[in-house]
Amino acid sequence: MSRAIEGFNKSSVEPFQAAPAPAPAPSAAKAAAQQVARLDLSGNIVTGSSSAPALDAANTLAQERFRRETTAVSEEKNKFADAQLQLYAFLNIVGVGLIIYIAGATR
Repeated sequence: MSRAIEGFNKSSVEPFQAAPAPAPAPSAAKAAAQQVARLDLSGNIVTGSSSAPALDAANTLAQERFRRETTAVSEEKNKFADAQLQLYAFLNIVGVGLIIYIAGATR
């Protein structure tokens, strides 16, 4: 048995805790009474039901902001990776050209 497993101390591990019980679903009348406007992915306003309109609207706006920022970061990373690939492709072509030039010059 490895030393890492032998040296494991079970007393430092937190005991398992059961997940809390889910909240009860709101009644149909209560859900229909609490309509909140939110944005879909294309920016259009969509109405939907929520048990906490202010919290749901804040979560929706936070999710939209997260998606926009994630997209911006992904685009920036893709542009950087594309620039590196173009540089490496150019350097490979130059390297192959030098090998061919040197091989031809030594004959």
